[in-house]
Amino acid sequence: MEIIHKFLGVILILGYLSAIGVARLKPESARNYFLYMNLIYFFQIMVGGLMVMMGSSNSLIHYLLGLFPILTFGLSGRISITSASILNSFALIGAAITGMGGAS
Repeated sequence: MEIIHKFLGVILILGYLSAIGVARLKPESARNYFLYMNLIYFFQIMVGGLMVMMGSSNSLIHYLLGLFPILTFGLSGRISITSASILNSFALIGAAITGMGGAS
């Protein structure tokens, strides 16, 4: 499970970073791309939840940063996809850094 969780984390970080470029180059398809990234994010949250239920734990800051992109869903009408992607990327990079020690 941990390998899947880390793999999806890398995919999400790279995907949200590339969403910035997609939003700039192809604004008409950026909304769909961002939706797909959000679906992968929810799968990531489910895998992380399963890991917690199986007894893995991490620092509180890892969980707070990992759940930060949920805020951008509520703000999606007010902020651009580029801004949401930048915020999500920074939050998930922070979550990856705080979770690098692995589940303890």
